[in-house]
This record gives sequence, C-alpha cells and structure tokens, in this order.
Amino acid sequence: MKRKIVIFIFAFMPLVLGAQKNSFDKVVGKTAVNLEPGSFRFAIGAEIHNDKWGYGDYSSTAIPLDLSLGLTDNLEIDLGSRYNKAHAFVDGVAMNDKHSYHDMYAGVRILMNPHTMFEKPAYGFWLGLYFPVHGYETWKPSAQFLWSSAINDEFSWNFNLGLSYYLGKQEYPLGLQEKVHPGAEVSMNVEVGYKITEAFKLCSGLDMEEHFLGDRYFQGGGSQEIEEFSSWTLVSALRLKPVDLPLVLDAGIRVGLNAGARDSISFFIQFQIIPAGSDAVW
Repeated sequence: MKRKIVIFIFAFMPLVLGAQKNSFDKVVGKTAVNLEPGSFRFAIGAEIHNDKWGYGDYSSTAIPLDLSLGLTDNLEIDLGSRYNKAHAFVDGVAMNDKHSYHDMYAGVRILMNPHTMFEKPAYGFWLGLYFPVHGYETWKPSAQFLWSSAINDEFSWNFNLGLSYYLGKQEYPLGLQEKVHPGAEVSMNVEVGYKITEAFKLCSGLDMEEHFLGDRYFQGGGSQEIEEFSSWTLVSALRLKPVDLPLVLDAGIRVGLNAGARDSISFFIQFQIIPAGSDAVW
C-alpha cells in the first residue's frame, strides 16, 4: 500500500507540473505566501454541506476561520479552525447525537523564492499541526508542498500536495466499534483562475484525498483494518475584489465526483480581509 501511494505521488506530479513548463518564460509569480512583515490576512466563511458519514448521508454547516501573519519575507504564521456541526439527515430527521468537529490548527508557510517570485513560479511549504479539542479528535501533523504562478496577469494556477497522519485514536461508537484510527491521508489541490475584469475572477479546480493505514477498534480488544478510499471533488467559485477595498469575497460550489467523496454537494462563501499594506495577490 505504501509503495502504491509513493508511485501515485511521483507519477502524478510530473503530469501536472511538467505540463506547465513551457509557459514559464513570461509569468508573474503569485503565491499565498506574500504578506509583508507585520501585516495580516483574515478569512471567515460559511459552508452548507450534504456529506458522507458512517450512518449514511447527512447535512451539516461549517464555519472556517483563518488568520495569517507575515513575519518575514520568507515566513508566515497561520492559525485557524473549521467548526463543522451535523444538524440533520438528508430526510430532515434531527441528529442530536452527532458531535461537532473543530479542526483547529497552527502552522507556518515558508516561501523559498521571495526575491524571484515575479520572474518564475513561487513555491514553498506549509508545515502545521491539527490539535484535538474533544476525545473524538486527535493530533494530526501535516505538511504540504505549495506551487503557484500566473500567466500575463490573466490566468493563474495553484498546486498543493500534502501528507497528513493521525497520531491517535478517535472515539467513534458504532455498534461494537469503540474507536477508530484514521491513519494517513494524501491530499492534492489543483486550481486554475481567470481574471475576467479588475474586480472579478473565475476559479475552478479539483480536490483529492486518499486515505489509508486506518483501523477500527472494537469492544473486547479486536481490531480491523479500514479499507482505503479516495475522495474526488470538483470546486468552482467566483471571486470578487471590490475596487479600493481591502476585501475579497468568494462564492462557490463543491460537487463530489465519486462515491467516497466527502461532499455530495456543498455551497460556500468566504470573506477575506487583506489590508493594502499586506501586498497579497488575490
């Protein structure tokens, strides 16, 4: 299984990244890691989901929060959470017994080429840790490779490739099952953007997650390996940047592309406050 994941990563990356190499001659590098020292970016959103879960499909509401602080030309601190609360089955039956999840995290973004980012694609890394708030959450270290650029200030693209691992077991009663160890996950995000006007940008992309090395634990001490699964989701959004205002608004939709997708369908909006002194590209 480990060999399969490694082969997948190294086989897929050249297909996505290598296809762009002919367009590198005339680009304006763009990246999420471009805050000036002492500046910040704040984001808050709202999401309505129709998701997959152990009991079947259910609907939920999520509130993501994120605060990024520019420390140096190379370093950005990232703090945030994603509160997710299930509130009803698809048929409307209340789910009063379902837990809420917080997904709280702290991390750093490291930009490797800040002085040449306007001459060639910008790349860097995100290193972070998700920490538990309840017994049904657990520690999860995570690392991502970040790569992004733009072509003639009209088309932009972003590529993220990450690896995360759940360190502990989570309380998840289901029949004889007491706990689960989610194991590891490989994630990939690809996004392409087109700047329609100075105020509007259309973005579309693909989110993928591959889960493996998970286990279920039962009453009496038995355990069973969780079958690996993949989640593929199509994401499309319209981005609005009001002229002369330090605000960016995203509104979009996510559509699951396979049976294991986290989202059957979901809608989201997000507000970002980016002061002019932050010099952050939208």
